[in-house]
Amino acid sequence: MPLLTKLGICELAVGVLSGWAMVAMIEAPEALKRHGVRQLGRIRQAHLDLLMQGTILIAVGAAVASVPTWIGVLLVLGAYIAPLTLGALAFRPEMQKESMAYRGLNTTVLVGFTVGWVALAITVLSG
Repeated sequence: MPLLTKLGICELAVGVLSGWAMVAMIEAPEALKRHGVRQLGRIRQAHLDLLMQGTILIAVGAAVASVPTWIGVLLVLGAYIAPLTLGALAFRPEMQKESMAYRGLNTTVLVGFTVGWVALAITVLSG
C-alpha cells in the first residue's frame, strides 16, 4: 500500500476522532467553552478538513503510481497542518489577524500545498 494512502487513512482516523469534538459542540458547548474554545464553528471546519484531506491523500496514493517524494511531502504537510491550524483558531481566533507566527506558518503551508498540487498535476499530465 502506498505511503500516501496509509497517511490518508491515519488522517481519516484523526478526523473520525475529532467527531467527538463535534458531538461535544452540539451536546455540551459550554464544556468546550470552559476548556477555552472560543469559536465552536472552527471545530466543524477542522473536522471536515481532516476528513476531506485524508480522503484526498488516499485517492492520490491509489491513483498516482509514483508521486515524487518532494511532492508527497508538500501534500502531506499541507493536508495535516492546514486543518490543525484551523483547530488552533477555535481557541485563539485573534491569531488569524494578529499573530505573525501564525500567519507565516499558514502562508508557508498553503504556498507549499499549492506548489505540491500544481507539481503533481504537471507530473501526472507529463507522464
